[in-house]
Amino acid sequence: DCDNNPLYDCESIAQDPSTNCEEVDGAVENCPAVCEKACLDDCDNNPLYDCESIAQDPSTNCKEVDDAVENCPAVCEKACLDDCDNNPLYDCESIAQDPSTNCEEVDGA
Repeated sequence: DCDNNPLYDCESIAQDPSTNCEEVDGAVENCPAVCEKACLDDCDNNPLYDCESIAQDPSTNCKEVDDAVENCPAVCEKACLDDCDNNPLYDCESIAQDPSTNCEEVDGA
């Protein structure tokens, strides 16, 4: 069930879910729409996962950190990014070294 407990202050939990869902007693049980990954939209990061550190170097972290893609889709999933954001699971740094050649010759660039 993804309904928040109306007697619990889930609005304050939602202001900083990555901290509050872990640190406030009863937050996960009373605010599942804020704290449980299964209740969130497909592109919402898991508030119980450290996606801020993943976002510091997504091209590396999304590939190398266990469960990063599943827990941090707003950082790691191309479908969740803006149209002009690079795919963090693709090596765009090497493409950028010679874009005039690489953008045409490298598959997926």
